[in-house]
Amino acid sequence: MAADVLSLALEVSRHLVRQSLRVKPEGVLAIIREATLCFPGLEPGARLLLNPADASLVREVLASQSVNNENLWDIVEDAQIERGGCRFVSGPTHVDATVQERWRRVVAALGRDDSWLEGDG
Repeated sequence: MAADVLSLALEVSRHLVRQSLRVKPEGVLAIIREATLCFPGLEPGARLLLNPADASLVREVLASQSVNNENLWDIVEDAQIERGGCRFVSGPTHVDATVQERWRRVVAALGRDDSWLEGDG
């Protein structure tokens, strides 16, 4: 019965995360902040890969806050990244903060391997 309850909780969580990303797309900003903590110092030429819609949002936020992004990272649009996630690439360092990878880590901590996309895995 515990496995059934966990399966139901994961399914509800998956739907809540998807809805949250639709309703509050600026949530990607918190994910970016968290991912940058993995870098002791970003090297020149570091790249932040984002879904094109998120890339647009991030550029707008940086411009509205008068942040000079030249010294931070290059924003690269990648349509294969789902909204709400990102990847950082800086030299040999890669940080995968995509929705799928964050989901994988959460369910792995629960001893499961449920895929982010229904029907996968």
